[in-house]
Amino acid sequence: MSQKDEIGFEHKGIGSVLAHNRLAVPINQREYSWEDEHVDELFSDFADAIDNHKGTYFLGTIVLTRGEGEVPEVSDGQQRLATSSILLAAIRDHFVRKGDMVRGRSIENDYLITTDLETTAIVPKLKMNVDDNEFFTKYVAASPDSPDRKIQPTAESHPSNTSRGSKGSGSCCRNPKALQRKRVCSKQQASRVGAFH
Repeated sequence: MSQKDEIGFEHKGIGSVLAHNRLAVPINQREYSWEDEHVDELFSDFADAIDNHKGTYFLGTIVLTRGEGEVPEVSDGQQRLATSSILLAAIRDHFVRKGDMVRGRSIENDYLITTDLETTAIVPKLKMNVDDNEFFTKYVAASPDSPDRKIQPTAESHPSNTSRGSKGSGSCCRNPKALQRKRVCSKQQASRVGAFH
């Protein structure tokens, strides 16, 4: 069996996966499709784990494969990775809006964006499929003060800037008050974003 054909298993937290890797959803894989009920369930699980002082929370298996390029492709776990990235972006946005730039930029640089050293372009750590990537890059990964955040939705999986509860939107992820109601983004809990490691 060649090294390319090897199957490996690593036990890593999602924060560690995002912090130390660039990942790509295969170009033709389905678009982001979680509805608010799926997001609510995941956030509720996160909040329960935080409230119960659990050091870890099993998010599920994420399967990565070698694609054509250098960046591993996400064969399974796209929805959880994307939703976790949206949550991290919302926490980053919350800190930035409150003037806590140190925490906000730390989350952004550790989990959301990186610099492609070959092109020097700023790129998201998670590259979505062909239908979602531009919107995800500009609406989720981009800094809150970026003019790119004004991008208009072009697919059902994209929330509008004013949508609430639309299919696949994860719209609660963009609303800090909704996150606080879900007990995920209080200042105390949000400051524990290291629990994602």
